[in-house]
Amino acid sequence: MIHWLLNVLIGIKVGLCSCTPEVRRLGKHQEQPLRLRSQYRVERIGRLPLVVNESSGLARRTATTVWTHNDGGGRATLYGVEPAGPGKLGTLLDSIALPQLRNIDWEDLAQQDSTRLFIADLGNNGNARRDLMIHEVGLPQKTVSTYTISYADQTAFPPKKRNFDCEAVFYRSDSLFLLSKNRSGHIVRLYGLPARPGTHTLMPLDSVFIKSMVTGAAVSPNGNKLAVITYGKVLFFDLSNRNSIRLNRFAGCLRLPRGQSEAITFMTDNELIITNERGRVYRVIPR
Repeated sequence: MIHWLLNVLIGIKVGLCSCTPEVRRLGKHQEQPLRLRSQYRVERIGRLPLVVNESSGLARRTATTVWTHNDGGGRATLYGVEPAGPGKLGTLLDSIALPQLRNIDWEDLAQQDSTRLFIADLGNNGNARRDLMIHEVGLPQKTVSTYTISYADQTAFPPKKRNFDCEAVFYRSDSLFLLSKNRSGHIVRLYGLPARPGTHTLMPLDSVFIKSMVTGAAVSPNGNKLAVITYGKVLFFDLSNRNSIRLNRFAGCLRLPRGQSEAITFMTDNELIITNERGRVYRVIPR
């Protein structure tokens, strides 16, 4: 009953979601249009296979297929899938079982390329976890290395303001970057660490106003664009300055009332794939 009610409330929140807060706050001094509905088309391209019952991370596998995994409590397995046509089940092409790992709360999937994937076991709804991890998977050998993660600015478990749940991770310039989900207030923190296994204590690198909870992130293959998915919209940031990672170059917002979307990845520099908790798959492409 509680789970059903929560889904209903999230559905209402997604349906009412608007780009207005971010456009007004982050786009004050920009001349280009920041509401991107006229620039992009969102189309449903199919469903995930039934084995993926709650996709929460995506990475590009080939030009037409993706890697994904289930949310916390699911099997410690990566699934290679190809979405089918609208209304049809997709095809399971491959599965990589990782028996040495446990899916405590897998929330996102980042990648350097097709041979180096990063599984973010960082789900932290209660902000009380002390076993946060990122797992690096090398393909095709299926090697696994682990990063142990903690936040230098978290001193209580749980804290009064619960903003230490990072469910969005992306790779750039041999580093990994995490975005907080924004459970308390409307300020999302950016953390970073070198893409080298070991123990990492993270300090905030930057922050940005986002009036919605962040559930995933991805960087375009050329490294110039960051897409951040939230409940109800996708926010874009310009990362073309190669000397730093900052969230101060807002590039626009695309409203996306397509259910509780949890995962996003770039297939090309201009094409995105998004999945929601109902297993539906959407493509976002320029008009």
